[in-house]
Amino acid sequence: MARGQLRDAASVLDQLRREQPGHGAGLRMAAQCAALLGDAEGCRDAAQALLATDPLGAWGHLAMAAWCIMTRDDAGAD
Repeated sequence: MARGQLRDAASVLDQLRREQPGHGAGLRMAAQCAALLGDAEGCRDAAQALLATDPLGAWGHLAMAAWCIMTRDDAGAD
């Protein structure tokens, strides 16, 4: 991600999610990468996984907010 190779990073992060579905740092990076790519579905998936592993943590809610913005889901944002 730091080198701007977002698609490659997304592929690696997807593999990490399959191997270690509760990996917090990997989920946060997957959500960030998906948001930067404009991948609403990937952002939502990462957000849901983050919320499942840490429902009170900010990252899941931030990722879900990014999904709401990308999909123009004003009701969901509320």
